[in-house]
Amino acid sequence: PQPRCATHAAMDLDLNIAGMHPASPNKVASVAADKKFGDLNYPLLQGSPVREPFVSPAQQTKRITCCRICGVCCSVLLAAVVIVLVLLARAIFWSPTYVFHALPDNFMRWNSTDAALQGIWQSGRLSKSYDNGVMRPPMGWNSWNQYMFGANETIVLSIGKSMVESGLAAAGYVYVIIDDGWAMSVRDGEGRLQPDLNKFPHGMKYLADELHRLGLKFGIYSSVGTETCGRFPASMGHYDLDANTFADWGVDYVKLDRCGWPSEAFDIQGMDLGRSWPGVDYSMLPQAARVALGNDYPLQHIRYNKRTSRIPGFQAMAAALNKTGRQMAYAVCNWGQNDDWEWAPEISNLYRISWDIDPSWPRMMEIYEIMAQVAAYASATTCGSFADPDMMEIGVDGHIDNFKLIYKSSLSPTESSTQMSMWSMWNSPIILAFDVTNPKLAWAVEMVSNPDLIRINQDPLCIQARRIIMTREPAKCKPAYKRCRATDVWLKPLANGSFALALVNVADTAATILPWAHNESAKYGSETISVPWKALRLDESARLTVRSATRRQDLGTAQGIVSVEVAPHGTEVLVLTPAP
Repeated sequence: PQPRCATHAAMDLDLNIAGMHPASPNKVASVAADKKFGDLNYPLLQGSPVREPFVSPAQQTKRITCCRICGVCCSVLLAAVVIVLVLLARAIFWSPTYVFHALPDNFMRWNSTDAALQGIWQSGRLSKSYDNGVMRPPMGWNSWNQYMFGANETIVLSIGKSMVESGLAAAGYVYVIIDDGWAMSVRDGEGRLQPDLNKFPHGMKYLADELHRLGLKFGIYSSVGTETCGRFPASMGHYDLDANTFADWGVDYVKLDRCGWPSEAFDIQGMDLGRSWPGVDYSMLPQAARVALGNDYPLQHIRYNKRTSRIPGFQAMAAALNKTGRQMAYAVCNWGQNDDWEWAPEISNLYRISWDIDPSWPRMMEIYEIMAQVAAYASATTCGSFADPDMMEIGVDGHIDNFKLIYKSSLSPTESSTQMSMWSMWNSPIILAFDVTNPKLAWAVEMVSNPDLIRINQDPLCIQARRIIMTREPAKCKPAYKRCRATDVWLKPLANGSFALALVNVADTAATILPWAHNESAKYGSETISVPWKALRLDESARLTVRSATRRQDLGTAQGIVSVEVAPHGTEVLVLTPAP
């Protein structure tokens, strides 16, 4: 007989119950069985006693395998249909709403001391429970966006050597961080985390020592719950042990993710659908749908629904790292879901403000809008703790919303320049993710090595830029319009008495399922973005020297106003200094 699936399997079950299956002691249907199953209208159960053909165990196995394959195929098809429908809805209906937060009345005092400026723009130096001396935004490289679970000892050491040889290390990129997937699936006999020796045959202490010999620092990954996002052992119940293990290995940076907390699913509390078939975690779908529809951040206010209770776990790891006595930069990766800007600055050096980034302009602009709101909180960024909008996508080829079933995407050079510019203006960690060993990506190495932007990022005032001018003409760009305009201006005071302006041509931000249609929409073009001195509360007669940090060029002096033409999705960062 040919392998059969659901309908035949159900018939087999009924026949077995009736006593007709060859595995049953009674191979002939009884009169009672005839009466019991007669109303089901099965031919085999009516009339004279009939024996069912013998089905061998091998044939039964084939039937079961057939059913499982059918189930997997249906799951794949269903998932594909859901993703296509979500992306279609996003392309048709998604339209961002923008919120403007005004600056304080005394936001710019040109003759103020650095301390006075910090007092105006920030809430002052926090009383940090985790204060390890890491005072500037970390700069380095992380394995996840390029290699995901595939990072190994050879790749990491090759990346480290290339960072030194390319000049990235000299530019400040000193952390080399291994993300999820480095550990064995079980702890050792003493309860310690242990590396996967197939990937890291010499262990983590060896890897740290080798990176230290190159003048680099070593970073590692864990999670606040019982397992990581990749289902490897995590730190809940082992915070002190793991912190000591990391210190013993010579770790310099610890990223603690938010996965594995008991009873909490990906986004909706209590909804954990688990894995329905290998490689797909359906518990991710609720949050994934929100991101695909452009709703990963609150449009009218800053607050997320506080569904989670992971804060004590992050605090416990901070205390455990403190007790080791080793300086380890501490990255809280809670995806912003507990209004992390309200508590994370006190216990960490950097904290994520959103779900994962991907190499697409719409996703980057969603994070951009979150940062516009986070920056309104005076305590969001201070020296020693920085809001983290996630890793750099410059030079990375990846998948939209990080789903491999969706087409690959990458940022254009113009969009990449905007990411480098804004991460610098925000005092955000600059963690690279591209393959720095690839000679074809020399342009990316040059872009992220821009010393003017790095100086802005590492400025000792640690003041995060805020958006001061936002233009949307019209307020909502519709298909009927031939021309639309969307530009922003951000302001950031610097320690040397200068200040930086970021002029951003936001242009289109809506996503589409067409891979060629979401970049440089025809409705948008290059814009001349102007900043009058009045907007900066300067005397119109003041003369300022102007330097483009983006192009590393002096542009002369300006009086009363400064104007620059900016391409769609582009950013021009200007440093303005009072002329002598």
